[in-house]
Amino acid sequence: MKKLVYAVFLSTILVVLMCGVVFAEETFNAQGSAIAPCYIYRYNGNFHVYSSITISNITGETIKCKVTILNGDGENVTSMGGIYTDGPAGWKNIASGTGEFELPAHSTRVYVMDANTTGSAKLSILGQALIQWNSNDPNLRKALIAAHRITSGDVNKTSEAISAVNNGGPF
Repeated sequence: MKKLVYAVFLSTILVVLMCGVVFAEETFNAQGSAIAPCYIYRYNGNFHVYSSITISNITGETIKCKVTILNGDGENVTSMGGIYTDGPAGWKNIASGTGEFELPAHSTRVYVMDANTTGSAKLSILGQALIQWNSNDPNLRKALIAAHRITSGDVNKTSEAISAVNNGGPF
């Protein structure tokens, strides 16, 4: 009987420990953040409207960043876009799926969701972009500046509007 009670006790502890692993979520411990409202994406096959978030590191060290795009229902749709940098042959994808990336000192990256990253899916998204960062320096308080660009048009004409995130101030 003692062995049975001991076996049940150990089994219960193992189940509790396993549940803790299953329910554990990876978190991004942000030191700073900003919100870009009116994140918009719309594509109907001909006409498009899309947002991009350009983020620049104003420090002398590498910063870990995370961009999260929430749709109108508050659902995370970040995986529908990617993080890009410039290159000799155009934009170069450096991260997709999670919105997390490292931003080297004094460099710039852009998060974009467009017909290429969504597979030309005909859909509409209206929400917000949350930009978060952290670093190895716990005393660092302001590391990034960012801008929100909205582009619209078709193959014949394109228009753009750009606004500074956080009123252009570092965050």
